[in-house]
Amino acid sequence: MNVGAWKTLMKGATRYANERKRAHPSSAEQWEVEPLLRDDAVAMLTTTPVTTPRLDACVAAVLLAMDGQMTARNLAHLEVDEVRDLRDGSVRVGGQEFPCDHVERMRGVPWDCTACAVRAVVTHHPGTGTLLAAAAGGDPVPAMSQRLSALRDRVWAGVPMDRSTSGWRSTRLTPGSALTDWQAAGFRRACVLIVGRRGEAGTWLRARAWTAMAWSCGFRMCGDLLRLSRMAVSADPTGAGYRIDLAGTKDDPRGDKLVVRPLAWGDGPVSVASLVAEYLCVRDAVHGRGGNLIVSDVLSRRDAAGRGVADGGRGCGGGTGTAKRDLRVLCELAGLSDRRYSSYSTRKGFAEQAHRDGWSVEEIRDALRHQTLGVTLNSYLAASAAKDVSTKLIRNLAGSTA
Repeated sequence: MNVGAWKTLMKGATRYANERKRAHPSSAEQWEVEPLLRDDAVAMLTTTPVTTPRLDACVAAVLLAMDGQMTARNLAHLEVDEVRDLRDGSVRVGGQEFPCDHVERMRGVPWDCTACAVRAVVTHHPGTGTLLAAAAGGDPVPAMSQRLSALRDRVWAGVPMDRSTSGWRSTRLTPGSALTDWQAAGFRRACVLIVGRRGEAGTWLRARAWTAMAWSCGFRMCGDLLRLSRMAVSADPTGAGYRIDLAGTKDDPRGDKLVVRPLAWGDGPVSVASLVAEYLCVRDAVHGRGGNLIVSDVLSRRDAAGRGVADGGRGCGGGTGTAKRDLRVLCELAGLSDRRYSSYSTRKGFAEQAHRDGWSVEEIRDALRHQTLGVTLNSYLAASAAKDVSTKLIRNLAGSTA
């Protein structure tokens, strides 16, 4: 007796969705994108920017300056024959020994190795001449100095640095003793990214963390995450990773639901906590712990500290455009340039992947925080999922046990 009513209801929901798309074509274009599924997400989140001999030389220069306290003059006059590989894996450069050190000072935050950076330069070196300029096809020190101009302020994330760091060309690049281990790790990683990648590195760093948080939690990439302050992400007290607390959202304007999601370290190819840790460590080193979680320029303090991607940190306007560009960067690095992903793809992909993994539609609805099952079926799941559920409900309404 209820089968006809259910069929009519399903037809009405489909008709309403089609009318909404016709009335709002720009919104429909944003929604009608490919869902980001697990395989592509893993490929995108494990990418690294392409390197070049010149970028390798820039990275080696800044690490030699930090670990060996070498001045610009020292770096410019280093000869390739002053480099010696030692039996224990360390490297001697200009009379100083640098161990092959990849031990993280802060979990999840890479500790860039000076010895390996020098070896990378030597690999592409012609064999004679200066160590850095000959490998890079020109002296990288002036460009590196320009990119690190923020350090001349003697302040990093609001923490005074040693006075010896007041000028790159005449003094050494040494973090101040007042820096915490967290700030020092972020300072080092930020310097390497600044000199090696410029703005591209900040985009890559933000894109990975932003995508990982949205995809793993089923959050709206813009509507949920761009509203958050930096303090919304904190270390999990059990040591399992991090936790992220949602503020007011589309489905919960006042934040009464107190939605909290874990960001786990994980044992697979992708650790969401590691991606978040690296992003936060660098972000905090540059901007301090104030401001928005997702900042517009990760590696620059020229704007207001912690300024959000969109005006006021809201998930509208520039937010969706920036998310699409960030995803495009990851796609191109992962060799997925043919994919049509937008900020909606992460949430839609979360739902589709959960369905393929055997989640019930009710579980997916609750994870996405939808008020009704119809929204989950009509907007987030593939047609096959909607058909499976509707068939099951029709059978139940008809009293069938098949």
